[in-house]
Amino acid sequence: MRGEFKPEDMVLVWAADNQGRVTGARIRGLGPDTPETRVFSKSWGACNADRMDGSPLESPLGLLSKLAVRDGFASEQARRELIVEFTRVEGQAWAQELLWEVDGRPERDD
Repeated sequence: MRGEFKPEDMVLVWAADNQGRVTGARIRGLGPDTPETRVFSKSWGACNADRMDGSPLESPLGLLSKLAVRDGFASEQARRELIVEFTRVEGQAWAQELLWEVDGRPERDD
């Protein structure tokens, strides 16, 4: 499955509650915010000087890890929403695997 965004060109935007926990998130490409992404006050990714260079913490999985460990999530819905967003990034099969862990792996018909 080809993702909508390349890791080196993605920008994650998110909102946080008063405790700093993630409340919602979207992934977008480089360029101006859209009405959908303008509501999020925090961002990381290709908009930063070091970009998403593929090093362990400067990668989509590293970004998810940083947010999970440093900030946490305000709800299970916010956690799931963020994982779903990472399924939209090219080459991030781990995101689908995590989503299966959250939702339960689909049964196979073989």
